[in-house]
Amino acid sequence: MIKTFKQYNESIKDLLIGKSDDEMIKTLEGLSDNKKIKYIIRYQFSYNLLPRNSEGICTYYGNLDCSNNKLTSLPENLVVKGNLNCSHNPLSKDTKKPKGVKGNLYK
Repeated sequence: MIKTFKQYNESIKDLLIGKSDDEMIKTLEGLSDNKKIKYIIRYQFSYNLLPRNSEGICTYYGNLDCSNNKLTSLPENLVVKGNLNCSHNPLSKDTKKPKGVKGNLYK
């Protein structure tokens, strides 16, 4: 029984390791900026990977649903041309609606 358990643990070991930076970047290749933003936030990739313009602004067009993602902070210089749903996340109670959010902030 123990031998079987050890073999099982070894077979899933690679699945438990997070993606490397190179793998994350490769995953994002070919996606639109909106999909990249959603994917980076949903899967908790580094916010450094967010597409930004020359002024450092990250713009999402439409309503952005970030609910249930265990977010503790929001990206800096995030502009959302719609509503931003951050409900069911452990965000600080002091978290305010980012200036760039044109619609409502749900938290």
